[in-house]
Amino acid sequence: MTAEEARAFFLKSSSYANMVLPEYFDFQPVLDFAFSKVAGGKLKSMIDSKALKTTENANYSIILNKDAGYDWREVKIVHPFLYADLVEQITEETHWKELLDRFALFESNSKIKCISLPVESTSKKGDTAETILNWWEGLEQTSIVKSLEYTYCIKTDITNCYGSIYTHTIDWAIRGKDDAKQATTNGKDKSFAHKLDQTVEKLQCNQTNGIPQGGELFNFIAEIVLGYSDYLLSEELKDLNDVDWQVVRYRDDYRIFSNSKEVAERVVKSIADILSGLNMHFNTKKTGLVSDIIESAIKPDKVYWNARVPIIMPKIWDGKYHRVDYQLTLQKNFQIQEVSVRL
Repeated sequence: MTAEEARAFFLKSSSYANMVLPEYFDFQPVLDFAFSKVAGGKLKSMIDSKALKTTENANYSIILNKDAGYDWREVKIVHPFLYADLVEQITEETHWKELLDRFALFESNSKIKCISLPVESTSKKGDTAETILNWWEGLEQTSIVKSLEYTYCIKTDITNCYGSIYTHTIDWAIRGKDDAKQATTNGKDKSFAHKLDQTVEKLQCNQTNGIPQGGELFNFIAEIVLGYSDYLLSEELKDLNDVDWQVVRYRDDYRIFSNSKEVAERVVKSIADILSGLNMHFNTKKTGLVSDIIESAIKPDKVYWNARVPIIMPKIWDGKYHRVDYQLTLQKNFQIQEVSVRL
């Protein structure tokens, strides 16, 4: 996207609050009004005031349940003025170019593939549908393809990823940790990277631990930090450039593929070390080595569903039973047969 296209994308109601809400919630008039008031720094004195840094309830929090049990997470609807100010800052022409150049560096190693950058639909499908399709093609389908190439797969993810992001790592990701630390020591740092770090702190009561969750803008900011970790991993594993391995990452969810158990474990350890330096850690309960890559690629609820969808269904017309065959793709037939054999 160009800077202008990115600004329009982030200022859409569906990007601002991407959780499922009743259809009569439309934030577009609010966002348009907020941006008209903050554009060009019109309310900078208010947004930069000390009072805002101590205001705890500027944003609206919603607690959502993830598993119909005891797994809860907090999502936030950020104050529209603060959100619009952050969008303007990120999508300013020179700032956006700096970010695009940085992402080009993050993606320079073909062995490490990120498939979770925010996407916008260019068809009749909505952005949410496009995001789900991107996940399905990029992670689930890719994992099935990789099963033909690799023997081992290690699955893992980051514990409380958004809540663990240290805001200063946003600055590190944009210009490098050493440069960022050196620049901030003199107290006169006016760079975009430092300003973005401060803005994210400011909109959550000067808190440096965690970023808000619940919108495409913060998904993008998380990708800045996670993309930086991809780059650090690439640098760390330069001695394995001639070895066959692959990392596929969807946000905080990792798949590490290799034909060598030792190589896969070396890659995972390197990721763990790098994430630790960025104040993030693996969820040990969800980390494990699998040799049945196809089974591990498919979500358990989908395996459960496929196992119970009949391939052949009876249908009645003219008072008689007739057999109706489902038209299944080769992949779905394979999935169902796999489940049947396993059961």
